[in-house]
Amino acid sequence: MIVVTVELKSAISRTRDRTLGQVTIANDGTGTATRGNYLAVATGRGGRTLATARVEGFPRRSRHALRLLVRALKALYPNE
Repeated sequence: MIVVTVELKSAISRTRDRTLGQVTIANDGTGTATRGNYLAVATGRGGRTLATARVEGFPRRSRHALRLLVRALKALYPNE
């Protein structure tokens, strides 16, 4: 599982730091050895689910995890 946390770091005071949201990407177990299928979930502050999506056929051995993150974000927010 990949968890990406988006945090706001205050330049004024550490007490103002806060987590804005998270994207969790989990292998759903239906892919092959070379191509993976994943479930992506975006959550906001407080853990509220904002969006869910699937990434299918990702070439897991030839592409970096950051490319999986990009595909997940595009799937979560296709009109952005």
